[in-house]
Amino acid sequence: DLMQFKMKAILEEKGFTNPVILTTPFGDSGIYTVMGVVPEIRFFCRYNNDKNEVINDAQDEYISEKRADILIHYNSREDVYPDYPGYSYMGYVEGLLSYKYGYYHYYLREEQ
Repeated sequence: DLMQFKMKAILEEKGFTNPVILTTPFGDSGIYTVMGVVPEIRFFCRYNNDKNEVINDAQDEYISEKRADILIHYNSREDVYPDYPGYSYMGYVEGLLSYKYGYYHYYLREEQ
């Protein structure tokens, strides 16, 4: 299965049916389509341009304000992932996203 379907199964098992998702630092993964949700935040992914300060600053703000229920962070290594204050690291899904194979680490927002 593709990463999107693996992630959907995990999120639904945890009770999420309409979560606010933020993917970083990669483009639109298709997780929104597979989950059947419309992104609720403007810069919900990186749009293939990591140098865009407007997007980077907005995503940093979303994270610090805990606006997303779920963060999905791509990395080519399973043992390297950042710490996001206010979010609990839950694990990763290994898989393919179009041309990139890697590890999609996911975090759940801690209770506010």
